[in-house]
Amino acid sequence: MIRAVFFGLGLSAASCANAQLPAVSPDAAVAAAGDCAEAASAGRVDVGKLEARGWQAATMRSEGRTVEMPLQIFGKSGASPVLMISPSQDGSPEGCVLTGALERLSDFKELEAAFTRQFEAAGKKADDRYFRIGSDMVVLTQTGSRSKPSFRVAVLELGVSK
Repeated sequence: MIRAVFFGLGLSAASCANAQLPAVSPDAAVAAAGDCAEAASAGRVDVGKLEARGWQAATMRSEGRTVEMPLQIFGKSGASPVLMISPSQDGSPEGCVLTGALERLSDFKELEAAFTRQFEAAGKKADDRYFRIGSDMVVLTQTGSRSKPSFRVAVLELGVSK
């Protein structure tokens, strides 16, 4: 089930693949993942907690009118990643997805090292790196291309295991 939820979150992030992503430092990515973990609770992401940490909701306008978007998209000043909240589907919990650009392809190793220093490593599978932030599961994935490297972080509250 977790794999299916993260796969869905990944597809949500793919919608921004063609947008110009900000280049993000490892420290900014770690901080943003922490913000997502703080805001995630069982089944939903608390937008108020994100706003209290400086995230601002984006709006899309067409012909002078606000357009409803399937994703909630947030930004933060500076070189922070783009934050998206994936809507609940099929009873799956909401998740927080971060995406940002890397200056160089090799920067992903620095990003992974920063996550490893800050959070509990929980394994690797294929291109995914798994981490725990309390009861949250985090998946760090290298995305983009050789010429335009980027990354995606999915954060999902798993709840307390009994």
